[in-house]
Amino acid sequence: MRLCSYTFSLGGDSLIEAINLSVKIGSRQILKKINFTFQDKEKIAIVGPNGSGKTTLLRALGGMLPYMGEIILDGMEIRKYKRQDIAKLVSYVPQIFYTPYTFTVEEFVKMGKYVDIRNWWNAEEIDRYLDDVGILSLKARYVNTLSGGELQKVLIARALAQNPKIIMLDEPTSHLDPKAALEINKIITNLDKTVISVVHDLNAAYNLYSKIMVMANGEIFGIFEGKSQDFVDAISKIYGIQYEIMGNRFIVPRGP
Repeated sequence: MRLCSYTFSLGGDSLIEAINLSVKIGSRQILKKINFTFQDKEKIAIVGPNGSGKTTLLRALGGMLPYMGEIILDGMEIRKYKRQDIAKLVSYVPQIFYTPYTFTVEEFVKMGKYVDIRNWWNAEEIDRYLDDVGILSLKARYVNTLSGGELQKVLIARALAQNPKIIMLDEPTSHLDPKAALEINKIITNLDKTVISVVHDLNAAYNLYSKIMVMANGEIFGIFEGKSQDFVDAISKIYGIQYEIMGNRFIVPRGP
């Protein structure tokens, strides 16, 4: 199976671009000369088998890992930004989060304003971020008492409080029950931001994202439109499972 570097653009000025992006950790080459271009307000899902480099790519794009090649963020190479300036453009929601500290939901979301306000505890207008994700009633709760779905909403609210152009999410619905996953996916769909998500739920990728990047072995196999047969053909090759589209909404393994 031959993989390729792949560039996809809708034209106009790009918001984020990777040029020959490579990441090596120790002796292991994780990403191998990746190329792509994405525009403002696109929603991009990154899918692929475990170990294909999805999370590493996300962290590199957020300036959290050393890399070779170039990452152009809002017209400038990301290495030229100060860390605080990157945080004004990109917010990152991790797959797993834990804090031993007893912050309230309101206090925790206020921390997202640290990129603009050093005394973040005095930040105002936090209620609108809580309301955007449906957790205004939880503002006095402690974050370490929340369910997984509630905590994920809090993390997204804090990301919104940074007021970034791009929100990156690493498996935002992993470990959530179906109802909580649906609620998180609805929030993602309604975000008026560029969204880049690592996604294992192929049906969520197919239905909710405008572009889907398929990765394998540290490379891009291709970037496809959402709800396309090309995407279904690609994941059939990558996973070695023959998938088909059912009712134009669901991707299911083809029966015997």
